[in-house]
Amino acid sequence: MPILAYARGYVAVLTAAALTLAVAAAPAGAAARPASASRPAAGSPAAGGLSVSVGYAEDKEINTPDPAAFPVPWTGAPNTTFLGGTVPGQTACGTLTACYDAGAIRLDNPTTSPVKVTRVSVNMHASLKGGKFFGNLWGSFTVAPGKSVILTENPPHANPSYDNFDTSGYPGNQCTPIKVAPKVLITIGGVTSTLADSTHVLDTGGIDEGYCPPKQNESIQWRRIGAPGVDDGSLTLGPATVTAPVGQPVTETATLLDGSGSAGLPNAVVKFTVTSGPDSGTTRTAVTNASGQATFSLTGAEQGEDVVVASVSTVGSIQSGQSRVMWTDGSAAGWNSTDIGNPALAGSQSYDSGSGTWTVSGSGTGLGGPADQFHLASHAVPGGGVEAHVTSQSASGLAAQAGVMLRASSDPGAPYYGAVVSPAGTVTVLDRSSQDGSTTTLASAPGSASPYLWITGSGGSYTAYESADGYDWQPIAGSTVSLNLGTSELAGLAVTSGDPAVLNTATMTGVARPAGPPGPALPEPCPDPWNCADIGSPAPAGSQSFDPNTGTWTISAGGADITGPSDQFRYVWQTLAGDGSVIAHVASQGDTSGGAKAGVMLRASTDPAAPNYALVVSPLQGIKVQVRRTLGGNTTKLANPAGTTPAYLKITRSGNTYTAYTSADGVTWTLIPGSSVTVSLGASLLAGLAVTSHSNGTLGTVTMDGTSVG
Repeated sequence: MPILAYARGYVAVLTAAALTLAVAAAPAGAAARPASASRPAAGSPAAGGLSVSVGYAEDKEINTPDPAAFPVPWTGAPNTTFLGGTVPGQTACGTLTACYDAGAIRLDNPTTSPVKVTRVSVNMHASLKGGKFFGNLWGSFTVAPGKSVILTENPPHANPSYDNFDTSGYPGNQCTPIKVAPKVLITIGGVTSTLADSTHVLDTGGIDEGYCPPKQNESIQWRRIGAPGVDDGSLTLGPATVTAPVGQPVTETATLLDGSGSAGLPNAVVKFTVTSGPDSGTTRTAVTNASGQATFSLTGAEQGEDVVVASVSTVGSIQSGQSRVMWTDGSAAGWNSTDIGNPALAGSQSYDSGSGTWTVSGSGTGLGGPADQFHLASHAVPGGGVEAHVTSQSASGLAAQAGVMLRASSDPGAPYYGAVVSPAGTVTVLDRSSQDGSTTTLASAPGSASPYLWITGSGGSYTAYESADGYDWQPIAGSTVSLNLGTSELAGLAVTSGDPAVLNTATMTGVARPAGPPGPALPEPCPDPWNCADIGSPAPAGSQSFDPNTGTWTISAGGADITGPSDQFRYVWQTLAGDGSVIAHVASQGDTSGGAKAGVMLRASTDPAAPNYALVVSPLQGIKVQVRRTLGGNTTKLANPAGTTPAYLKITRSGNTYTAYTSADGVTWTLIPGSSVTVSLGASLLAGLAVTSHSNGTLGTVTMDGTSVG
């Protein structure tokens, strides 16, 4: 059926009972086993149960259906017999070499015995005008133990010149949901079992989704027949965080679940990739088991943090979230104990291999000026870094400090770079750029009394990072500096009491000497000081994430429009009191409608009818400057210059005067003629990013970067 691009970007987990078809294997004529006995008892005759799942596969006329909704496993999957074929003819497939537009049935055999199926038929509303009964398209076949058979359109022995299992189209052009459930009839050993597709997967919700507005891709991920759920499957990877010594194997497990969120998808190929870290570039593949799980074992080659992701390919790629593996030293070999600057009380260090804990004691006047007094537990690692979790300190004075350091030598006046924390939780980044030179405080900020600290000196550029959990690292603002610490650099743990008469004993865990910086920071759903919400209750609900590595927002939004007396859209905002501006580069915009909108807005409140001033871009309707002057009042278009994405947009407020600008580069701004308006929107406004798909029931995705409010 003709369709427009539609991506359902949400994944839900709904508990559902699996419906299992219990069947008997050969010899023919044997009675089917009761439904409660899905597996034969040990030593019983060859018999077993087939689990039955249904889905819908469509990539006809569209190159990018939602990958998580297209059924997997599919043709070419391991342990799977595929009884089906593509849509005949190239016209329907557009630029694709092959495509599908069909319902699908998957039969899994979890038993140890083969099961012979003599007939499968499907009743697609045959009792209604325009309905159809699909008689046995697939003939007789056997489902081998532990394997699957997929039944879909145009099987090898019944390949006509038209789609012969387009189950969403019977009755044709049906846009009022049909209440009659499709039925799958399976005959084994002379006994026919009838299973109701009561949650309407084969008929795509009881309507022809490719025909009825809003037109959308019809793909639905596998789901046990009769189970509730959503269109998308889900892929997760865990554990999300692991700490282990170099050389100790770590196993990551990917779990691929069907649309119900409760049943695993077997026989799918999962690709594991180390995207950054000491083992970057390592890849492995594995096949999911009956629970939808596949595993990947990794033994770290070097100290540092590996970032691992999993993916499954369908018509695109289903991606998991990141898992992070921190490879630590796990040994005291090669470490040296040194008091720097001859403090009055000698320091010490020890390592507990059972817990991976360093205990370091140091006294002295501390770090600062042209010379230092403290204790350093160090290892020679030229051009590297050091990471540790400072878990405790015995001293309580303001001058006490413990943390990580890269140092040119053990000379008290040697150049160094360090990040230390006080017992009160203040993290300070320090450096000395020359022998016997002064100490510079590069950054200082309140934090946790037991932070994770990481410093790196790759290429002579030194940066400090902080983390609350040891896996999601953020660079400390202002900490980057260029230094030359020579070729005999020491990487280690620094502890001082700041008082010559007192010892400060600090404990640190997870100590590593990584060669490079942490992996990319994790995307954040809605980082401070931003707020994120739907305005006007659009359906489906919107979402967003922010990538701190690139400064990019990805915003998915539904909604009818931003216009008239009331709005429906996704809003990401900060509070702006007084004069200021909102700037964004709209890098990309989904074409859910020629009138879809994405841009910047100043708004009185989250009320759908709130007064506002906005500058938005659309796929086909240019760039619009619009204002709603009063609560519930009509929206007026002030200017409509030509343009589409990518677009640099800026709006400003000066008193009660609002003005809009565009730019070719984000540096030089040009006033949009006719955009200035004087209106009272309130003293304190919500300033941010606005996105609407301009299509009820459809999510549109927009990316924006270079965003600022101020």
